[in-house]
Amino acid sequence: MRRVLTIAVLAGGLATLGIGSAAQASFQRSSAPEVQETNQRSQPNHDSTRIIYRNNQYGFTLSLPATWKDFDLIVDTWRANANEASGPELLVRHPDWDEQYPRQDIPIMIFTRQQWKLVNADKLVVSAAPFGPGELGHNRKYVFAIPPRYNYAFLEGYEEVEEILGGHNFRAF
Repeated sequence: MRRVLTIAVLAGGLATLGIGSAAQASFQRSSAPEVQETNQRSQPNHDSTRIIYRNNQYGFTLSLPATWKDFDLIVDTWRANANEASGPELLVRHPDWDEQYPRQDIPIMIFTRQQWKLVNADKLVVSAAPFGPGELGHNRKYVFAIPPRYNYAFLEGYEEVEEILGGHNFRAF
């Protein structure tokens, strides 16, 4: 089941969290994601204003270009092919995405450390691809990964997502 969260950055750097109507009744969270604006420059040749998505529930931040302001966060689930193992997958969606002209999401699979050991030992298969997910980072409790072949549809903005993920914009804490 997918749940859509709309993230909006306010002038003071605080976040509001709007929940899509289809998910309102079933969505519960233990800690609210935070979004902040920052003037830190994390990559050359980019606007100096960055949007920082902070997820305290899992322990990571993602720095996004200012053009991603008002992005959506879709809460989904990854499932293993061979068994019932599953875990959360967060999709950071560009604000210009729409049904007719979809853009590339930033997918973040979340594994427990034990699940990740099984993935690396080829005992937990989460994709039909001949290779597993790529690690973005980890903390004491979780490993964050990008799904294999996430960008093979070559949707609008896939190059920008590759740049974001390749530019040290993801940090686990």
